[in-house]
Amino acid sequence: MKNVTIAICFFFLGYLKCIACDCDTPKAILEFYSSKYVFKGIITSKAFSKDSATYTIKFKVLESYKKGKIPKELSFTSNYKKDDAKWSNCYREEYQYQEWLVFAHENGGNLGFSGICSNSQFLRGKEIDPYMQKILDNANNLI
Repeated sequence: MKNVTIAICFFFLGYLKCIACDCDTPKAILEFYSSKYVFKGIITSKAFSKDSATYTIKFKVLESYKKGKIPKELSFTSNYKKDDAKWSNCYREEYQYQEWLVFAHENGGNLGFSGICSNSQFLRGKEIDPYMQKILDNANNLI
């Protein structure tokens, strides 16, 4: 019976397009220093471009962790990969009303963040992990 189960699994895997995301998440303190903004926020809106190739989300900043001024709202535009999304572990889409911890980077004048291969994370209605919270609370003191 075990061999039949294994054979069925291999049969189905041959027909599925599977893509694994292989990357290392940077140490939180290093990503903190390389980020322009580090904040906890809630997504207040999500809008798609006319051709649906991209979408823009707007965050309301609830708490800022990095020294310096931060706007009360920040927007991020991402590529929309509807066809690939269900097959890839390397794609994460954000939705309105989700609460996130965001490590935002500036690249070529554009502000962005990633929910994959980053310390940015969807909080799922939970508090920030105590270890991460300790880093966030003390990182500015290490400068």
